[in-house]
Amino acid sequence: MSEMNQDNVKPKPRRRREWLLWPTVFIGGLVIWSLGSFATSLRAYSIPTGSMAPTLKPGDRVGVVTQAGKVPRRGEIWVLHLPAASRLLGSDAVKRVIGLPGETVEVRAGRVLINGSPLVESYPLGPMTYTVEPRTLGPNEYFVLGDSRDGSFDSHAWGPLPGDHFVGPVKVRYWPLGRAG
Repeated sequence: MSEMNQDNVKPKPRRRREWLLWPTVFIGGLVIWSLGSFATSLRAYSIPTGSMAPTLKPGDRVGVVTQAGKVPRRGEIWVLHLPAASRLLGSDAVKRVIGLPGETVEVRAGRVLINGSPLVESYPLGPMTYTVEPRTLGPNEYFVLGDSRDGSFDSHAWGPLPGDHFVGPVKVRYWPLGRAG
């Protein structure tokens, strides 16, 4: 009799479970692909000098997102490849974007001027005792400065930087933990 009951028992339909399985697999795959893409475009860098102090200090560790086609904007902090003639401390540096293609950049009386108007900078800066004569940037040139203006080896010393020298914008400081953000 027990054999009869087993033969007469109908299995529960699996259609509902199968219908739920495929969207879950698809969404899970999409999440894994997104995280993998983000992880491959995220690079870690250590700040070697005080040229970006007080914003970034030596030993700070930052995450940089590398994206093809991303264009630097004024005020952003970027990791960049130094021009070949200025690679005294290494091949990469971290600087703030100040001047954009086509703009005229000048430093006079401790102020940065863009197209003759003073640049309003809301981040903390070190003093600037040097001058830079007015220079109009080419179609693919950028002017970058460190936040520690007198202590930074940057565009005031080696001139504009070509657009293909930019690696990616700094998106997060993850070390030290007390200053993460």
